[in-house]
Amino acid sequence: MLKKALIVLFVFAAVPLFAKANLAHAAESMFFEFAPDYYHYRALNIASASTTYLLFQPQNDFLKSFDFWIDNAGSSGSVSFTLFDGPDVIAQKTVTAPHVPEIAGGSKFHVGLTSQVPTVNTKIYSLKISTSMPDLRLYYANTIDLLYQDEPYIPRYINGVVKLDSEEQDFSFKDALYEETESLPPVISNVTTTLTSPTTVKISFNANEPVDYRVEYKIVGSNATSSTNFTNSYKTCGEGIGWCALTLALAAGATYDYTIIARDEWGNNSMSTGEVTTSSDSPPVNNASSSPASSEPVPGTPPPVTTPMPPPTTYKFSIGDRVETTDIISLINVREAPSLAATVLGQQQSHALGTITGGPINSDIHIWWQVNYDTGQDGWTVEDYLRLAAISAPAPPPTNPVQTVGVTTLTPQASIILSPDGNGFSISWKVESGCETENGYFIDIFGNIHKNEYQYIVAACVHEFSVDNLPDDEYSISIYALKGSGKEKIAEGAMNTTKKVQVMPQVNPPASAGVDMKWLYIGGGVVVLLAAGIVAKILFFPAAD
Repeated sequence: MLKKALIVLFVFAAVPLFAKANLAHAAESMFFEFAPDYYHYRALNIASASTTYLLFQPQNDFLKSFDFWIDNAGSSGSVSFTLFDGPDVIAQKTVTAPHVPEIAGGSKFHVGLTSQVPTVNTKIYSLKISTSMPDLRLYYANTIDLLYQDEPYIPRYINGVVKLDSEEQDFSFKDALYEETESLPPVISNVTTTLTSPTTVKISFNANEPVDYRVEYKIVGSNATSSTNFTNSYKTCGEGIGWCALTLALAAGATYDYTIIARDEWGNNSMSTGEVTTSSDSPPVNNASSSPASSEPVPGTPPPVTTPMPPPTTYKFSIGDRVETTDIISLINVREAPSLAATVLGQQQSHALGTITGGPINSDIHIWWQVNYDTGQDGWTVEDYLRLAAISAPAPPPTNPVQTVGVTTLTPQASIILSPDGNGFSISWKVESGCETENGYFIDIFGNIHKNEYQYIVAACVHEFSVDNLPDDEYSISIYALKGSGKEKIAEGAMNTTKKVQVMPQVNPPASAGVDMKWLYIGGGVVVLLAAGIVAKILFFPAAD
């Protein structure tokens, strides 16, 4: 089997990695779903591989059922699912897959095991999928290896890895995992306490299943107990995956007893106790809590300060400063509040301009600023990804490139420009006026020789994109406008990076009064007629080499 190349996906609104769902099936609740936007999917014919496995690391203590997205152009037939823990079979189920017409993204197909299976969240399990149905297809998407600047690394088996025959692929099936009602309490482990200031302490821990949690705390020897609150949401914080954490505001120079209370979705509780001592040094002016839960101070102590600090001379910005996002990474998170636990409202591309309207706030070892961006989502951004803007207004659009190579069949016009190093190119497209779409653009680049595919999403109002360091290939490029109902192709083109661009001798182009015309030889059987720098005609002929 050919191993698929990694598709790098930039998404406007990321699908939650570990999402709780309504009880779609009796006494079951979904605890995981891998489901990017439907237009990122392709379908795999299961009968085409000798053996097909899904390798996955479930972040829960039980597994009852799962969803796949399928289509089946033929008649109904049987599909067998065999669940392995290492070499041992721990569950088997054979079901009937009906005739399912093809639709975008596939149709959900629910498979329930005969009984709930206990799982360990640090183990990797394999699910074998077997069928003789010639037309049954399962939908898949390439896994996302690109991380935003403040996102933790997620082990690849969390989203799942498809294994065809003996080779692991760079994609996973579109799937969801469910748990049934159970009575075991969560397992709390690896509890750590960190003094983030003389009067604040961060408590972190791991759990073997998604949990909601709170902390009770009091000064040793005191009868006055304070407590944070449950948030009524369930966070996945398995060992090696992430942490459950919150920050408490405490009195300086005191020793506290604390108790972590964690509960799963079924109401099963577990507790872990400990002790922590704060510093006797004077507190800083401000330290915002990174806790997803609220916390109450010990009676008699001042509440935690969450207002912006008076900016000292060491801070980079002041209120009203014009800033731009840096080019350290291509997409930068914009959050609802100055905390890594806050909701991601959207992303800004590098070199996005805006005005400082709030901050600075110290939280989660970062300094945060509130930015009113010129376009797109406003919100809180980490200081490391901002700098003073050299200009206060959007830069003028780039001039037309001299060398334009492409095939355009749709409107608005798309042109593909070969980069100087010969192993990349730029893509630009034009619109009649304003923005073509509020949701941005989807770019699909497919290498017809090596079968590699690269996909990108570009923000609205941006009409150019550069791709570098691609292997030499004959690429097909499609540009789509993202709309509420899906995506619509607006332009397409082709680029051959296996040959350097060279200008051929004049070959008697058709006459066109008053228009400067020339032929441009691309290689691989392509000759382009340029009229005043714009592609006028593309000729294809059998390549001599």
